[in-house]
Amino acid sequence: ADTLYPNTTLADVQTGDVLLMRYGSVYHAALVTSVYSEGKALEDGSYHTRPVRITIWEANYSSCKITTRVLSIEDSHIRGILRTA
Repeated sequence: ADTLYPNTTLADVQTGDVLLMRYGSVYHAALVTSVYSEGKALEDGSYHTRPVRITIWEANYSSCKITTRVLSIEDSHIRGILRTA
């Protein structure tokens, strides 16, 4: 995962994107399976949403296991988002 680089902002994360992370010297990538957003109505009548949590599907976060986790979009290990399509 250290050769992958973000090409999309966290504010635009979507299901199907790849979440890029770093834990010390270990780089990690995981598939985004869902995005939970919160929003609010603005004075002009529009509605603004922003992602707050994401669910990821990953391999080897726990050695030799495939796991699912929910992360805060503000997790300090997140390097960015890679959109492949």
